[in-house]
Amino acid sequence: LHAGYLMTDQKFGDKFRAVYGLRVENFNQKLNSGTYGGDTVTIDRTTLSYLPSANYTYMASRKMNLRAAASRTVARPDFRELAPFSFYDFNTSSAVVGNDTLVASNITNLDLRFEFYPGNGQIISSSVFYKNFNNPIENTVFFGGSGSRTYTYRNVANAVDYGIEFELRTKFSFIDSIFNTSKLDNFTFYTNLTLVKSVVDLSNVAQAVTDEEKFRPMQGQ
Repeated sequence: LHAGYLMTDQKFGDKFRAVYGLRVENFNQKLNSGTYGGDTVTIDRTTLSYLPSANYTYMASRKMNLRAAASRTVARPDFRELAPFSFYDFNTSSAVVGNDTLVASNITNLDLRFEFYPGNGQIISSSVFYKNFNNPIENTVFFGGSGSRTYTYRNVANAVDYGIEFELRTKFSFIDSIFNTSKLDNFTFYTNLTLVKSVVDLSNVAQAVTDEEKFRPMQGQ
């Protein structure tokens, strides 16, 4: 992997800030393997990816920010997903086989976030996010004779992922102020809640005919 990036950080007055740039990655992946039939599998694939990103911040006050972000990322198949050999998974009582035709998945990320800083080292935030996956790599299953099943990896048509997130980080120093002590200054409470919905379009790999069978949540979500 050879990569480089160019980034700019700009302020527009006292309220607006923009951080944006472009990352370029040249990725080469090689694999020498074989099939059970004795055929040689050779992969020598080079891909050039342009990955822009932008983050805009509106500073409503010294304690409140509104952020909007957009970026492009990539997820590439690893060797286990590519290599077309089979092994038996005793947890699922099935065989797992790689797929040497996999290609990288391109992901578009959008995020809108509100931040409030009530004090030093403390934050209350909420955000909404959206991700669009082109050619996502999914774990799929096909059934053979006698009820046997085999898992493999496929590039499916498309997937989307969206949701909301809440975050709270606060220090216990406010309790010290009530009881006039300093025993809790070094303690921090942190919590996070995320609600996510994802939908995968299996229309290019599924043999089923109903929408319920062609659309499901992302594997591993």
